[in-house]
Amino acid sequence: MEIKHILIIMFVVFGLFMLANWFNRPKRPRK
Repeated sequence: MEIKHILIIMFVVFGLFMLANWFNRPKRPRK
């Protein structure tokens, strides 16, 4: 695998991880 592919995969996984954490712990319930 090329370094670019690894960096892209890590970036996508990191983004999904941050989104999951942000959705799992809502500090301010809007309802």
